[in-house]
Amino acid sequence: MGTETIVARRRINSIIHAADVDTDAFNVAQLLYTVICDYEPTLQVRLLQYACEIFGTDGSEGKHFTIPISEYIDQKERLEEQYGDIVKSLIKSYSKENYEEKEFYGSLWRIIQESMLFDNEAKKVFALYYILIDNRIPYFKIDESLFYTMSNDRFLYLRKNTTREQQRIRYILKMDVEQRTERASILLNEFGISIPTDDSPMNIREYEKRLMQMVYLLKESDASSEQLQSFISKLQK
Repeated sequence: MGTETIVARRRINSIIHAADVDTDAFNVAQLLYTVICDYEPTLQVRLLQYACEIFGTDGSEGKHFTIPISEYIDQKERLEEQYGDIVKSLIKSYSKENYEEKEFYGSLWRIIQESMLFDNEAKKVFALYYILIDNRIPYFKIDESLFYTMSNDRFLYLRKNTTREQQRIRYILKMDVEQRTERASILLNEFGISIPTDDSPMNIREYEKRLMQMVYLLKESDASSEQLQSFISKLQK
């Protein structure tokens, strides 16, 4: 990684981690857009990807400072009405192509910079803002060999014949526990991932990584437990 890239990433990191919970992400987006545009086009794409990857994460080394209010903040609601669905559809379209990460971010950035849809800075800043806050960001290319499909008839047959397993999962999701990790560990066991029986640090680390993935899944699905139950039903053997 070159010196220019390191400096640019530090600038982006300082902006994102300077913002407190009350800072409007639109204001952050304008600062980020300005910084990204300071560099040559190839690096701009990498910086967009980096910003998307760390946006919303905790930063222990960031120094808090007041993020200035965007000069376009008064246009935010109007821009969302006019361009919000467009940005969402772009993310959806490129995600479905399952591009490599670099190609995905490059496609989004080219649209922002070159399309007549976003023909002024306010629209470009809004597009970046709406990308940053989208729950499909950061984007990941998924190995297509992992996609498992089945016919509707087969799915209905399995659903009918895994009633007991579904009932057990539903109970685990609703049972009283003191910590999310407890519920997560029980669910992992349902999928054949057991608590390590030895004290090997490597085994413990790997298990805890899977545990936190399940904790995150539970957290994301708290608002809609039916979606989680549907997801888990599909995983049942």
